[in-house]
Amino acid sequence: MRRAHNLRVAGKRIGAPLHWALKRAQDLERWGDGIRLSEARYPFQYSEPRLRRVLKVRLVPFLATGIGVFHHQF
Repeated sequence: MRRAHNLRVAGKRIGAPLHWALKRAQDLERWGDGIRLSEARYPFQYSEPRLRRVLKVRLVPFLATGIGVFHHQF
């Protein structure tokens, strides 16, 4: 997903590439003591009316969890 984002950004000359990404929400916990995942949300896990045309993405696990918001406590 990071690579696809960077290709899209490069084509539009926006200048906002992603330099790193997490493969799993728990990966950040290994960076240091006291870091723990408190919540992970993925846009396709909810039946949002605005996303109804792309909700079939939920059927493909690596696409369904390719974008997420992770809340960690330090």
